[in-house]
Amino acid sequence: MTTDFPNHSRRRSARWLLLLLVITSLFPEIFIWAVVGIAGLQGCESGKNVACDIGPLTARDMIEWSLTAAGIVPWTWRIYFYLAVGAWLIVCFVVLIRGWTGVTSRLLIGSAVTALFALLSVVGPWFAIDLVADKSVCKPQTTGCLLFGGAKEEVKGAFQKANLGISDVEFLMLAGMIGIFIVFAIFVITSSAISVRRTVRSERAQS
Repeated sequence: MTTDFPNHSRRRSARWLLLLLVITSLFPEIFIWAVVGIAGLQGCESGKNVACDIGPLTARDMIEWSLTAAGIVPWTWRIYFYLAVGAWLIVCFVVLIRGWTGVTSRLLIGSAVTALFALLSVVGPWFAIDLVADKSVCKPQTTGCLLFGGAKEEVKGAFQKANLGISDVEFLMLAGMIGIFIVFAIFVITSSAISVRRTVRSERAQS
């Protein structure tokens, strides 16, 4: 009992940490919706050509920063963004291993986290903006999307990224994520097999 309790406490802490890591990856999209919600409470409309101030900042600029954090960056910087996403995924897997002991649980949760990261990287910014943009003034293929007083290039980029499909860089990023998951799965299965073999040997030695 004395050894089980600390282990259980560490696993529970790791599970909360994994949840925090996943929620943090959703933060740009959540922040966009929060900004739009606050702006709506102030009587602002996303499709109007009027700036909306939220404290010392404007809603338009806050959304722009969120889209930048979500990966709507120049191509020269996008590779670094995807490397950061891959590193974040690896951290999630390390925490996952500490939070769960079962092979099935690790593989299922790991595959779910990988799929979530892949979707967020490709369509996350577009999904966040599509839910809040005024379709009557949102023309991503021409003038961009009018959003709280201006047509932001980052908003246009979010729609273009979704409409153009998966680019070569994004394909490599998705392949990299799948590769990271495969390495993770091999480690989980191999370590479990080694642990079972050690247990069997120990039981035979005792008998």
